[in-house]
Amino acid sequence: MMGYEDKPTEVFRPKLVRYKGKIYPANQVHSAWPGIEIEGQTALMQPRMSDIVKMWTSHFQDPKKNFPELAKIKDDNNDGIPEVNTAEEIDALISSVTDMLKSIDYPLDKKRVVWVMDDRVYRSGKEYCTMEKEPWEKSPFANVHKYSHDILPAKAALGANGCTDCHRPDSSFFFAPVLVHLFDEHARPVVEPQYVQLGLHGNTVLLTAWSQAYLKPAIYGLLLLLPVPLLALIGQATLAWGFPSQSLPRGLRLIPILLAIGSLVVVVSLLYHPDLLEYVLPGRMWLDANHFIVASGVMAIGLVALLWEVKQLFVPQDLRSVMGMVLVVVGGLSLVASVLSGLFMLFKLRALELVTRLSYSIFDGAIGLLLIVTLVVLIRQIAAWYRPTR
Repeated sequence: MMGYEDKPTEVFRPKLVRYKGKIYPANQVHSAWPGIEIEGQTALMQPRMSDIVKMWTSHFQDPKKNFPELAKIKDDNNDGIPEVNTAEEIDALISSVTDMLKSIDYPLDKKRVVWVMDDRVYRSGKEYCTMEKEPWEKSPFANVHKYSHDILPAKAALGANGCTDCHRPDSSFFFAPVLVHLFDEHARPVVEPQYVQLGLHGNTVLLTAWSQAYLKPAIYGLLLLLPVPLLALIGQATLAWGFPSQSLPRGLRLIPILLAIGSLVVVVSLLYHPDLLEYVLPGRMWLDANHFIVASGVMAIGLVALLWEVKQLFVPQDLRSVMGMVLVVVGGLSLVASVLSGLFMLFKLRALELVTRLSYSIFDGAIGLLLIVTLVVLIRQIAAWYRPTR
């Protein structure tokens, strides 16, 4: 029996299971025990634990005389506890428990001793069958309980820092190793990534993690750059309104460029001071939580830039039509891709679940590309203002 002194002192991290369409933290319990299989029945019996303890105790007192087969069970991984993990060790335990039951006159008619490890029932070291279990279980003979969260500050909750709390390449939410079986034939634990247990495809999870960890920050960085050309365009529009094109002094023509340089310096300074950036502008959590609003704004600005570039295709200027055509095609495809992927995200069709999962990354990629096209269109418009008229 385990007492208070046996309780672990390290932080326990529960495993994640999918239950009724939702993900819950749970205590997945593994089991390993000698059982008794009855012919014609699926349920298993279990020898009395006191008899198993007496068997081992008598063996340790006289290993050569009492249940000598138990001597084949070794501590293969040097953790101080012998493991029943090889075919020879499984056969040795089954044989020893059978002899023990016979010695106490336990009726074994139409019964056989088996070794049960998680969902596997070993009739011998090389023969086993698999018991049915629920997807959230590791063993059909061990209960799984959901955990409620502890009382912690709100910022300690998953998602408090944005989507990357879970969706990043080094996140334990999807990539933590989860125990599949207690040990293999070499006494090594058999593990798999957390996302496998959640029924997710590895490439999809990696793509989402990459897009959240790298693509979204790039999008937010491009959003920071967006005011730079906009300020220059506002400066140009103000000068064009106040001065006729022929009477504008040369010195004043530098004002839009100086505005752009000044705003660029501010953006770079904010990037080097994350605390100040979060104080001045919305943080990552707000941006992720309001991604639809942010993306809608980008799509609206991108649409205006795209229509402007379509209009400029009909203006006969050197290289304008070729470059403009490229921007129109890339921007148009980005806009269409963002709309279609957004619809998949909105409706979440069960029949197209994989496409729905991929649509999140496609949506972010399309928004990022649309932002780049928009910035190029704005920069081209700034440059056109300084081009000498013929």
